Amino acid sequence: MTFEAVDGAPLGPKFPISLPGSEIDALIDIALALQGYRPRRRWFRRLHIDRRLRLHRRSGLIGDADAEALTLLAASAGLKWRFAHGDIAARNVLGDSQGRFVLIDWEWAGMYPAGYELAFLWFSLLDVPGARAKVAAAVPGHDRAGFLLSATLVQLLHLQMWLRRPNPHIATQKETLHQLLQEVKSTSDVWHRGGLAVVGD
Repeated sequence: MTFEAVDGAPLGPKFPISLPGSEIDALIDIALALQGYRPRRRWFRRLHIDRRLRLHRRSGLIGDADAEALTLLAASAGLKWRFAHGDIAARNVLGDSQGRFVLIDWEWAGMYPAGYELAFLWFSLLDVPGARAKVAAAVPGHDRAGFLLSATLVQLLHLQMWLRRPNPHIATQKETLHQLLQEVKSTSDVWHRGGLAVVGD
């Protein structure tokens, strides 16, 4: 393991209200670049989808039908798992003094459904006009199901945290969760439909 000091500042907070188009593009490029990394070691943490869904059902965020639809999507034979940073947002990317973008804070790195990186970025750009549509358009077609699953799980995770700590985004995030769950439920057989639409702005 090596460490390097980076002379730079985060591109913004976790939920920026504005970002230049070039920085949104850079965040998307970083998320896509990680898709090609294939770690040799298999001891990385793995997102435990079933455990998460049980927690969200107990807290009342989703019902049995929602959980079943998400479980079916997660169990799809075509769903791929990949190494991911797990927390790509403006606050975790530094712009350094040489014009480079550096990804920091790797504590959530592990194995996630393909599409998770872009789903987390999509989630964090709620308040940046047009950014979510741009991120959704960058999702490779073969990762659409993983993106949909991941976007829903990220929404649920944050709503779970906000049950105890109210957040100004909670009403909008609940509406987005409802839209995502409607899409999950209407996608009874993701791999035979020829593609998924994804909620934009």
